[in-house]
Amino acid sequence: MADKRDYYDVLDVRRDASPQEIKKAYRRLARKYHPDALRNASESEKKESEERFKEISEAYEVLQDEDRRARYDRFGHAGLGGTGGGFDTPFGDFFGFGDLFGSIFGSRQTQRTRTAPQKGQDIRFDLELTLEEASTGLQDYEIKVPMSAMCASCTGSGAATGTEPDVCKTCGGAGEVRTVQRMAFGQFVSVNPCNRCGGRGYFIRKKCSTCDGTGRVVRDKRTRINMPPGVETGVRLRIREAGKAGEFGGPPGGLFVFIHVADHPFFERHGDDLICQVPVTFAQATLGSRVYIPMIDGKSTSINIPAGTQSGSIKTLRNKGIMHIRGGHRGDLHVRFQVETPTKLSKEQKELVQRLAELEGTEPQKSFLQRIKEQVKKQKQS
Repeated sequence: MADKRDYYDVLDVRRDASPQEIKKAYRRLARKYHPDALRNASESEKKESEERFKEISEAYEVLQDEDRRARYDRFGHAGLGGTGGGFDTPFGDFFGFGDLFGSIFGSRQTQRTRTAPQKGQDIRFDLELTLEEASTGLQDYEIKVPMSAMCASCTGSGAATGTEPDVCKTCGGAGEVRTVQRMAFGQFVSVNPCNRCGGRGYFIRKKCSTCDGTGRVVRDKRTRINMPPGVETGVRLRIREAGKAGEFGGPPGGLFVFIHVADHPFFERHGDDLICQVPVTFAQATLGSRVYIPMIDGKSTSINIPAGTQSGSIKTLRNKGIMHIRGGHRGDLHVRFQVETPTKLSKEQKELVQRLAELEGTEPQKSFLQRIKEQVKKQKQS
């Protein structure tokens, strides 16, 4: 491995070069040294170009893959299983170049090794809000999510402080072992997990005492979220990199907060509209009155009950409902009046009701029966 050049020098890029810069450098050099560009050159020039092209391609295959690049930055060529790009076939035999030309000609992507940094799992957190909280929204609201996170003591390596994992000598840190079989039409390369390290690519001589070598610990993670006014049950909020810790130094997953809005004892929600039921007495409904009702924002307002209000009738207050989640408008508040019949009357109240009944006589009942007869007659005629 001593004769291998540094991959960054091969592509003539900085060690902190972006993926776009690496790709641009590779395309520039590949066009220059591709054998098709030297059809009229001498055999020695073609041979030199061929070797240079394979070196460029090998460097690009490693550096364009963030997982293999991270392993190369940490362990050098030893972390890639010896032959960084795995070029076991002669030039022109594309069995070994399938991954390489995928970036240019759209073939399959490079297979990720089992020891490559892996993104953590996404997790779900169910948050129950009151209707008032859903109406006003939440700003900088803290939630506690139990989850596994990267161990701070070992930064996820699993090794004790002051030590580092040892690279597996069998697979060179790749976690895979390649077997080459020569066949009549070329070479066949099979890739299998390394039996010595179990596919991890490294060994931990001394485990971290905090995480016992797992690289992760379980704790309540405090996360602050913002919720716009108007959220309802089923709304989902995604927070990047707030989920479970990744493996082998990979990034955390995402946190998905699912909203559940609890039922309210007074208001009933229908989209952005609210419905409430207000009890009124017989006298209020008959003579008319003015009553106070609570609002979703904690305040109260007075509304007029017209004389002769019937039980079940509704009065609508515009723009007194829930703010739409995308803003711009607010729903309405629909007040349904429910005339209550008293179950207990004082002697004086009973005498007054009896007097009212005497004044009404049987006219209301007669009027009701007459209306029914007329409706039945009209139905028969139609």
